[in-house]
This record gives sequence, C-alpha cells and structure tokens, in this order.
Amino acid sequence: MKNHFLFIIIVVVFSINATAQQAGTLNMNFSQDGWDASMYGNNNGFYINKTLIQPDGKILVCAEGYYPSEATQAVVVRYNTDGSVDTTFGGGDGVVRSKDDAAIDLWTHANGMGIQNTGKIIIAGDAFGTEERIFRLNADGSLDASFGINGVINRPRPNAEFIYHVGIQSDNKIIICGEESRLVNGTLEPHVFLWRFTENGTLDTSFGNTGVVSYHSTAWLNAVGARFVLNDLIILLDDKILINQSFTKAPNGSVMLRKFNANGSSDSSFGTDGEAIKNVVANQADYKYSSSAVQQNGSIISSITSKDEINNTYTESIYRVNAQGAIDLSFNINLGNPTNFPETLQLKVSEDKVYIIKKSDQSGYSFDEIRCYDLSGNLVTSFGNNGVSLLNQNNSPQSYPNKAAISLDGTINLVSNITDPNNSANTLFLAVSVMGFNPNLSHSDNLAASKAIVYPNPTTGIVSISKSDYKTIEKVEIVDSLGKVLNIITENTAQIDLSTYASGIYVLKIYSGERMFQKKIIRS
Repeated sequence: MKNHFLFIIIVVVFSINATAQQAGTLNMNFSQDGWDASMYGNNNGFYINKTLIQPDGKILVCAEGYYPSEATQAVVVRYNTDGSVDTTFGGGDGVVRSKDDAAIDLWTHANGMGIQNTGKIIIAGDAFGTEERIFRLNADGSLDASFGINGVINRPRPNAEFIYHVGIQSDNKIIICGEESRLVNGTLEPHVFLWRFTENGTLDTSFGNTGVVSYHSTAWLNAVGARFVLNDLIILLDDKILINQSFTKAPNGSVMLRKFNANGSSDSSFGTDGEAIKNVVANQADYKYSSSAVQQNGSIISSITSKDEINNTYTESIYRVNAQGAIDLSFNINLGNPTNFPETLQLKVSEDKVYIIKKSDQSGYSFDEIRCYDLSGNLVTSFGNNGVSLLNQNNSPQSYPNKAAISLDGTINLVSNITDPNNSANTLFLAVSVMGFNPNLSHSDNLAASKAIVYPNPTTGIVSISKSDYKTIEKVEIVDSLGKVLNIITENTAQIDLSTYASGIYVLKIYSGERMFQKKIIRS
C-alpha cells in the first residue's frame, strides 16, 4: 500500500500600510487569524520547484508529485489573492496533475515554470530517459493543444540535457535553460544550454545557433571534484538573459554570472566576454549555492553559500555587481557563520528593498526567515524584529527550502514543505504569504498617492490620471505583475491606453516632482 501525503497550503499574511500593523507581523484581517489552510491528498510526497505571481495577482505553485515505484508528475496549484483555492483552475479543486488528469496524461519532472502575458503556463522538465519535455496549460489549467504538438514539445537529449529553468521574454518567446555534457579537448565537461521557442512552441532558429546556445567557461574546466550548480535564470527588462551558476575549482568556490543579449549572442558589455566571476576560498568543499536578484538600475545582487571542509565552517554572504559586471565594493552583507550547513537561500528585490529568504540558524533551520535590507546593505529595522521576521508555523519544523515570489504590492509568497506533526508518514506543504513594504511607497508617500485619482478602475481601455495638488506628471510606467516595465509614457500622461493589454492587474508608477507613487489598476 502506498503512503498518502498531504499537500497543504497555509497562507500567512504580514502587511504594512498607513493603518496596518508593522511589516513582519501577522495580519489578523486575513482569514480572521492570519492563517488559511486547504488540503490535498496525493501519493509519496511533493517537492516545490517554483512559485510565481500571475498577471491577475493569483499565486501559482509548481511541484513534483513523487511516485517512487512508478514515475513523477507535475502538480500545479493556483490560489486566489485572498488565499482561497481557485476553483476555476484544474478540475475545480485548484489543482492540475499532469498524469492523474486524463486529458493531459504526462509523466514528467516539473523543474521549471513560466507564465506568458496571455496567462498561459509553461511547464518544463525531464521526461525520464531519452527526452526533455515542455508543455503548456491554458489559463484554466487545461492542456493547450495549440502549443507544440497537441500541447507538448518532446526534445531528444543527445548530450544528457536536463532542464532546470524557464524564462519568458516580453514577446512571449520561451527560454529553456539547463545543463548538459559535451567534450572539450577529449574530456566531458559541464555546459549550460539555452533553447528558445516561439510563443506557440516552434524552435526559434533566429536565436543563437538555429535556436540553441551551448556554452562552458574556462573558469570551471578541469575542476577538481567539481560540483556544478545551475542556480538561476532571469529575463531582464530589456529581454537580455542572465544566468547564475556556481562551481568548485579547488581551492576556490565560485559564482559566475553570465549575460546574453536577447538574441542569444554574448553580451560583451558585461564583465569579461559576458562573464562576471566571484571567488570564495572553500578549501575543496563541493557545496556552492547561489541566488541572484536584479535592481532597477541593472545592478545584480547575488549570494554565496559555501562550506570550508578543512576548517569545517560554513559561510553565507551577499555581494553586488553593477550593470557592467564590476564588483561593487561599497556593498556587502555578511550573514555570518551558521552552525549547521545552510540550505539554499533566495534573494528578492522589491524596488528599494532586498529580501533574503532562508532557513533560520536561530531555530536550527526549523523555520523560514526573511531579512529585509535597503540597497546600501543595512537592515531595515522597521521590518519584523529589527529587520528579521521568523516564520514559526506553530512550532512545526520545516524540512525543505521554500520557493518565493513577490506580488506587485510587495507581498512575499513562500512555499515549502514540512513533516506532518500528527503523522510522520505524511508530508505537508506550507505556503506563507508575507506582505512586506509596498514598493517605493513610504508612509509619507501614501499621502501623496492619495492625491492621485486613476479612473475608471477597473477599465477596458483608457484610464485618466488626475492629481489634486496640480503638480505636473512627468512620466508613467506600466508594470505587470511579474515586475516588468511594459511601457514608459512621457507624453499625454493624463490618459493611459490599456486597451491592447491582456486582462489582469497592472501598476501605474506615476512620477511627479521628486516623488514616485503607484496605483494598482485592473484591466478587465
């Protein structure tokens, strides 16, 4: 008999605005006590791989459902912004299961997920053996037969390709990123590959070499006892492609940022031939993990998590490079020397705040922790307890790292999994939604924002902007729920035409005088 595992999403909301509680404290207006739980049964557990925010603000979670005696299926869960299950998704329970749903019927890993601005969902991973698999769901969770061949792309893997990440460019073209092995001077060496597909699943031969980019670096060749980790894929606002990879080459561990132009050519303006490498002495340890996040000015903040095997110590630190790939010596965050091996941390940038999301060393890595810093590397003491918020889920220990995404209003949504305290044979998946600071909207800016009126809202097209203090509006940026600036308007800022945009939630960033304030707008 198979063990039954439970999939539980528990949403905790922390909030800050002019009248709400301090950021980092429970918002008791959410589900009456700040917690909301919904339960799903499945076999043999889950592993969370991605959390994303849809253009309409809904929370999308991609996981793998394990079947050790059989195979693995993709499990996609969607929640409304209030934490309730979105019954319009999947079979009416808010869940899509790629094998259990007869209309999909696909065994697959679910390593990467992306959302096109049409609301369609790309899932990608290994299909067990000779193929890598990419498929697309419609916004309601049904398989999209117009994509690839009957909704699916199956790619052969002659170089032992393995997909890890999915990115979506502004024209809805799909970037697939993974690791492969190729011969270099007679030796198999790790490479990173990029594939690009058109919006509907045709290999885009205008990208790289007939749709494919494959690269390695001399920095990681012939590494002794190397462990190569493909950490992050980020599509930048100009559609350039940023990749974070870490590796060991004794005695150093390194993090390498690699940047490509939107067409797959190397961005020679970044670092040295498109590479920016940060070394850390690791004394032959093979544990190197990293994460990256990008500021609006193009600077890249990255982490290093490492172990020194000789001295048996661990380090966690944060560094920054500018948009050209040069180390910014003015910025450094040292998270100290944890007593246990630290799990992979995540970095998120929300306007002028940097969030470090990790397991807490204070609790022996039982609970998730969020640290909030400004762009100078200083803890923001008004967040949580002197800049740190410890997420203690009723003293239930968390066993796996979370996956996080930030909503337009600054909400930080995390998903992780724990052992069921009432039944050790079960695994519970825990989602925590933490609303931090509203991006670029301080307490004083809330007053300025209140002087702006955007109407009608919701809208089917034209919206008008008026300001009661009669100050000039110099610029308006239209931003989607993924944080991408879709358009910058500097003329006729009193009226904004959203008629060509897909239905969803957008933010208008309105620049007036020395202030910038935001208005959320619903395109119906």
